[in-house]
Amino acid sequence: MIGQTLSHYRIVEKLGGGGMGVVYKAEDSRLHRPVALKFVSDDLARDAEALSRFQREAQTASALNHPHICTIYDIGEQDGRSFIAMEYLEGATLKDRLAGGPLGLETVLRLGIQIADALDAAHTANVIHRDIKPANIFISSRGHAKLLDFGLAKMGAQPSHEADFTTRAGTMQGVVMGTVAYMAPEQARGEPVDHRADLWSVGLVLYEMAKGIRPAPAVRLRVEESPELERIVSKCLEMDPALRYQHAADLRTDLERLTRGSDSALTGRDQPPAKARARWPVGAAIAAAIAGAAVVGYIFYPRQAQLTDKDTIVLAEFINSTGDPVFDDTLRQGLAVQLQQSPFLSLISEERIRKELTLMQQPPDARLTSQLAQDVCVRTSSAAVLDGSIASLGTQYVIGLRARNCTTGDILADEQAQAARKEDVLASLTQIAIRFRTRVGESLTTIEKHSKPLEEATTWSLDAWKAFSTASTVYYSSGPRAALPLFKRAVEIDPDFALAHARLGIHYSNLGESTLARQSTLKAYQLRDRASDVERFWIDTFYDRQVTGNLERQQQTLETWARTYPRDSTPHALLAGLAARSTGRFELSIAEADKSIALDPDRNPAYNAKAFSQLNLNRLADLEATLRRTTELKFASPSSELLGYFIAFLNADSEAMKQKAALARTTRATEDTIAHVEALALARAGRLQEARRMSTVAVDIAQQSGQRERAAMFGSATAVWEGLYGNAASAR
Repeated sequence: MIGQTLSHYRIVEKLGGGGMGVVYKAEDSRLHRPVALKFVSDDLARDAEALSRFQREAQTASALNHPHICTIYDIGEQDGRSFIAMEYLEGATLKDRLAGGPLGLETVLRLGIQIADALDAAHTANVIHRDIKPANIFISSRGHAKLLDFGLAKMGAQPSHEADFTTRAGTMQGVVMGTVAYMAPEQARGEPVDHRADLWSVGLVLYEMAKGIRPAPAVRLRVEESPELERIVSKCLEMDPALRYQHAADLRTDLERLTRGSDSALTGRDQPPAKARARWPVGAAIAAAIAGAAVVGYIFYPRQAQLTDKDTIVLAEFINSTGDPVFDDTLRQGLAVQLQQSPFLSLISEERIRKELTLMQQPPDARLTSQLAQDVCVRTSSAAVLDGSIASLGTQYVIGLRARNCTTGDILADEQAQAARKEDVLASLTQIAIRFRTRVGESLTTIEKHSKPLEEATTWSLDAWKAFSTASTVYYSSGPRAALPLFKRAVEIDPDFALAHARLGIHYSNLGESTLARQSTLKAYQLRDRASDVERFWIDTFYDRQVTGNLERQQQTLETWARTYPRDSTPHALLAGLAARSTGRFELSIAEADKSIALDPDRNPAYNAKAFSQLNLNRLADLEATLRRTTELKFASPSSELLGYFIAFLNADSEAMKQKAALARTTRATEDTIAHVEALALARAGRLQEARRMSTVAVDIAQQSGQRERAAMFGSATAVWEGLYGNAASAR
């Protein structure tokens, strides 16, 4: 376009460009002055939203007349191309200036006052900038700050929640506007914002000017050169907008007051502004302001709060405002996998959550909203609730994570990350989880050792992860058989999804399908390098259980698991059931069950293993005490009625046996087993005809539910007692 004339502007040279647009230097032939012409990029020239933003920038900024806001002269169109004519500036952006290191305190204060003054003028005119960052602040050759790029600005005091989002249609919930690294927390979460969101961003800019870098997310803010400037910045960065500066004028006043009293604090680092150049450098000024956003960003939380290794956490469902259902359930499950890699943190189990929801008269599969998670947190005496969110940022995504004390409501951590594409969301979730672990007090040693990226520990495919997450939810609400098709779907999408293969192996085993269980477990074992450390322990345990039969190595794996993750009740529960009870070591089973219960009193499998071991040891009083405890905890365990039947049988209480059998027959999970057990009891009593009829019932129920191996097991047991009675023909 160089040499062309648009209206009365002759284009002289290109100054810079980015994904959103391009800026040229031009000569105004009427007033004989240089101007900057800004165009929407060719890629977005037909994008209605880009054009709307372009016009909004011109209209908003042109209404502001201030020495520290870049002046808009004109807006025009020629040959279908819209452009903005604006003040031509010589110098560099603040971003470029900071590439050379921090600024001296005097310069920081002078520029901070000018920026605050510009924002005061904008806010007074009811304009919120929403994208304050070093790339949008130009430093002229005379050292004056100029605020650029009002393309994301909005008029304040709009009551609608949708006012803080934009789409091609103009406004719609779900697309967060701004640059994530400088966003106020409420802005990143997609909540309505006011002028105080700009003051958060200014706080980050002030710190970056003083230190030369953005503040690290988990580091306490320090401005050693000026404790008073540190106080000012900290006030800008209050998580609660009500605790920040309420007006830019107040911030300007404090900076001016510090300037008047700062002579003794000034350092010798101030350097004169960079020598004026005849043209802007590529990427400078407005061109830098319209460049694309970074792939990953963060927010800064100035005060660090910690959890202890005794605290537990409740994960709420993510608020998904993108409109894309692939993120429903998926991100909460993904975050759980990430945090469960930590030996330091402990999450409230899904079993405990569903139990509490039932006690709260909520459906056990109710969506765990922030409020429900808060209630569960209080009821379980947990320390914190983690609320997550995901929103669109143009074609990108912003993921947020906030931890709050469920008793006091204090914010313990507030993190966010940005993903350039949908496919990058899982990677960003990994980063946000690691930052959270750092912030709440986990050692760097354990984080480095146990922080496998989610896409490596699970799957690269969001669709496969969605199928897996849905399958997990269905499992808890409807059982393994209902969940199997979804787990199968997950491995169809990603055949290398080790975790999904492992779950298939476990659920096939629970359904009595040992051949299918071995196949899935073997596949999981072959892919175990694509699993987290916790999941590898799972896979190794069941591999030796179902494939090799190496029970000694299985026990060693479980013991290593328990040592590596001392807060995890699962290895002790598995030691109690798989390793000890199934091999006749009932005392060890009870001891390991007690360890598991001590870590998590609401894990049903540990009570189950303990109860059956007490039964095998003929400790009926202890068994009855265990069953009373599970009743107090309101465990709906199918095994309870079976165990009650066994107690009645050993006590020769035929009436109680009938009652317990009738109750067990009302539950699908135990109706075939109780028929099988009744058949054995009848056979023992010599009532063979009745025993045969009851055995047929057990086999038929198992076959009708598709559990062929289970049906075969019942048939084999019948053959054994037929043989014991000398009925060789029936036994065959």
